[in-house]
Amino acid sequence: ASLLPRPPASVLYLEGAELSILQLSTNERLCVRFEFLTTLRDPAFPSTGQSHWRFAFSHFVVEPREEYEVTVHHLPKPIPDGDPNHQSRNFLVPDCKDPRMKDTTPCVRIGSLWDPNITVETLEAHQLRLSFTPWNESTSYQVLLHSFPPAENQSCFPAQEAAPQRCHITVTLRDSSWCCRHHVQIQPFFSSCLNDCLRHSVSVACPEVSHTPGGTRGCQGPRGSRVGEVLVLCSLSILLVGSVILLILCMTWRLPEILPAATSLTPPPLKPRKVWIVYSADHPLYVDVVLKFAQFLLTVCGTEVALDLLEEQAISEVGVMTWVGRQKQEVADSNSKIVVL
Repeated sequence: ASLLPRPPASVLYLEGAELSILQLSTNERLCVRFEFLTTLRDPAFPSTGQSHWRFAFSHFVVEPREEYEVTVHHLPKPIPDGDPNHQSRNFLVPDCKDPRMKDTTPCVRIGSLWDPNITVETLEAHQLRLSFTPWNESTSYQVLLHSFPPAENQSCFPAQEAAPQRCHITVTLRDSSWCCRHHVQIQPFFSSCLNDCLRHSVSVACPEVSHTPGGTRGCQGPRGSRVGEVLVLCSLSILLVGSVILLILCMTWRLPEILPAATSLTPPPLKPRKVWIVYSADHPLYVDVVLKFAQFLLTVCGTEVALDLLEEQAISEVGVMTWVGRQKQEVADSNSKIVVL
C-alpha cells in the first residue's frame, strides 16, 4: 500500500498516517498507525527534488481470490466538517494461477507449484488412459472424469471413478461411441491443504469425423434409441390405462349383484348396554367418586347408567322401592349389568 499526499505543501503539516485494510468477505479489519518523529521540511522528495513524497508498507498478509478495501488517513484527522484527507480503494487479489501469486506462501501451501502434465489417450475397447506427474510429497490423489456427447453438456456417465495411488490409470467406459468428449480433473490431498488443494484439469475434444451419410446415421444412433424408448413407454402407458378402465367397468357391472349379498350379511345394530351402580354412601367424598365414575361411563364408554343420584326426580315421583324394582326388572329382561361399589 502506498500514499501520495495531494497538496504538495500539506506534507509539511503531517504528523503521521493511518493505514487500514478491510477484508470484505469476513469484515475483518487490520490497521497500522505511523507517527512521524520529526517534521518534514521539504514538500518534494529529497533525492530528486521533483517527485512527491511516497510512503509504502508491505507487511499485510492477504489471501488469494479475496477482495480488500484499502483506506489511508493523514494525521491529524480533520474535524467533522473539515475537508476529507483520506483515500479508499478496492483491490481484488488474483488467484493462485496468476504468475504474480504462484510463489506466495498461501498458494504454495495449496500446490500452486505442482504441474501434473495431464495426458489422456483413447484406447481400444472403450478405454481411456490417464497419465499425470505426481508431486514430490507422498499423498493420495482423486481423479474425476466427466464424459459428454459431442454437442451436449449432459454427462454420459454420472458415476465418478476414484483412482488408486498410481500415475497411470485406465478407465473402462460404456459401449457408447457417441459419448466422446471428456473432462478430467485431478484433486491432490497434500498435508498442508487437505481438501482445499488446487485442482488441475484437462479436456479432450471429440475426434473429427468426416460428414458422410454413414457418419450422419451413426451420430443419430442415440437419438433413434431414445425415440424407441419413448414409443415403448407410450405403449406401456396405454396398456396400463386400458386395463384400469376395463377393471372399473367390470366392477360397475358386478356391483348390483354384490350389493344384495352384502346387505344380507349386515349385522343388526347393537343396543347400548346399561349399568346399574349400587354403592354405599358412607362419606361425601366417596359419593363424589361415584358421580365421576358414572360420568366416565356416560361420556367415554357411551354406556347407559342407572344411579339414584342422577334420577332423584323419578324416585320422588314413584318412590324408592318402585324405582329399585323397575331397575331389577330391566336387568333381568336385558343384557344389563349391576356394579356394586
